[in-house]
Amino acid sequence: MEIQHYPSQLVSFAMFSLFLGPFGADLFYLGYPIWGSLKLATLGGGGLWWAYDVQERVFINAFVNDFSWADIQ
Repeated sequence: MEIQHYPSQLVSFAMFSLFLGPFGADLFYLGYPIWGSLKLATLGGGGLWWAYDVQERVFINAFVNDFSWADIQ
C-alpha cells in the first residue's frame, strides 16, 4: 500500500490520539468536550478506551476508509 499525503487534520488528530489520547485531547479536538472530560477523568478508561480509539479512529478510518471522516472537516 502506498502512503499518501495526509490531510493536516488527520495528522493532528493522530498525534493527539496517540500521545495525548489518555487525557482526552483527541475528543476535545473533535469538539466533544463532555466525552473528552470523561476520558480525562478515567485516564482513557484505564488504557482500554484509549487503545480502542487509536485502533478505531486512527488506523481503521485512516487506512480503510481513505480518510473520509465525518468529524474532521
